[in-house]
Amino acid sequence: MYDYLLGGKDNFAADRETVTVALEAWPAARTAARENRAFLGRAVRYLAEEAGITQFLDIGSGLPSVGNVHEVAQDILPSAHVVYVDKRPDRARARAGLLASKPEGKCATSMPTCVTRTTSSATGPPGRRLTSAADRAILCAVLQLHAG
Repeated sequence: MYDYLLGGKDNFAADRETVTVALEAWPAARTAARENRAFLGRAVRYLAEEAGITQFLDIGSGLPSVGNVHEVAQDILPSAHVVYVDKRPDRARARAGLLASKPEGKCATSMPTCVTRTTSSATGPPGRRLTSAADRAILCAVLQLHAG
């Protein structure tokens, strides 16, 4: 639904039908989704451009949509690395198939095997983790205004 609210192309008929009904109950839903995504874009842009952050860990990233973290970060810093984490296997699989990173950068998905208080399960095996603890990294956990 989120992708459809944002005007994206990777959504389903059920999403479009549900959004149509939801907009009748809450006409501002589309604006809220777009403002939420705009905030994420501004935050990532600032962190990559001004704060020198080179790695991003996006927790609870859900299904891919327009304006993903890696798209924003790699527009500014092509070598930026992004790891997307979601507990639902269907979302991790969908994200893996729809994400394209710039050649200098890295974009990966990971699915933790359990809920933990550390990032070790989230950063996953080699090839699916942030490159170095010495590099500057940031956790992206933007409030989602929709149910997962």
